[in-house]
Amino acid sequence: MTKTHAHFIRYPELFPGRLAGEPCGALVANIDFSGGPYHVHGLSAGQRAAIDPAFGSMIIDSVAVATGACVDVAVFRSGSFDFLPPVFDRGVYELAFTYETDSVSVSGPSFMGRIQLGETTRAALWTSADTAHEFPIVFENFFRLLVAYRLLEGRGVLLHSAGIVANGEALLMFGPSGAGKSTVARLSQAAGYTVLSDDLNALSLDSGALHVAQVPFAGDLGRVATRCVRVPLRRIFRLKQAKVHGTTPLGKAESIAMLVAAAPFVNSDPHRADTLVGVIADIVTSCRVESLCFAKDVGFMSLISSDSAQGERVDAV
Repeated sequence: MTKTHAHFIRYPELFPGRLAGEPCGALVANIDFSGGPYHVHGLSAGQRAAIDPAFGSMIIDSVAVATGACVDVAVFRSGSFDFLPPVFDRGVYELAFTYETDSVSVSGPSFMGRIQLGETTRAALWTSADTAHEFPIVFENFFRLLVAYRLLEGRGVLLHSAGIVANGEALLMFGPSGAGKSTVARLSQAAGYTVLSDDLNALSLDSGALHVAQVPFAGDLGRVATRCVRVPLRRIFRLKQAKVHGTTPLGKAESIAMLVAAAPFVNSDPHRADTLVGVIADIVTSCRVESLCFAKDVGFMSLISSDSAQGERVDAV
């Protein structure tokens, strides 16, 4: 069942209409990675300490706080009574959204937020979370949404995928839950390859060149908190588990549809649908997209890291 704000907020009709409120505190965190830098202010001491382990060296000393120079993110205080006790359906962490032409609003356990879109992007997060246990979850879920919109505004996309670096270039593997993203990442890491993330990667198109940037969000392999690594993109693969390794070219329309499905948050926004399809169509035009059948060993890497491998099959080791 699709969640609404009434599942999380006691009085959803009082959802803030403006990016205003009482700051949680006076502390600041400037976070530098894809779509940013992000100037986060209004943090309490507990909130500021809670995000340090998550973002590590992505937190920089200062940032130019000027129109267009950074994304302004305000953190405001809400009382715990403003939110309903969280209920997790089968352990799934869900959010509720309202999409408008110039903004998107979100609510979840212990928070609500709004992203104002336009010539400049501004955002606000209202929350009762202040502990090292609760606030990082709230902040990351809001931040993932913000990054997805910022990337789309810059002709890029946040993609549910495993990102692996081979010979100085990135290989992206995407697919639905259970397709094997964490498995290929774990196998590649064990074989000595660099893994950008096994969950989300930032894909951008700059002057016709595609790059993959690391973001501080991870899946089963755990969080990466280093300064943003940006690598040229070589190829994109749609994962499918099999008994032998092999690749098959995908058509443009099929590739676009599959990649749209792998772009979280923005792919459900009716006001941004045309923009998303246009961005992904440009990506597909610039980079080969293939189906990758893989067995559970790292032999697939020798197949996909060379341009001559298209359409080949190799036996699993």
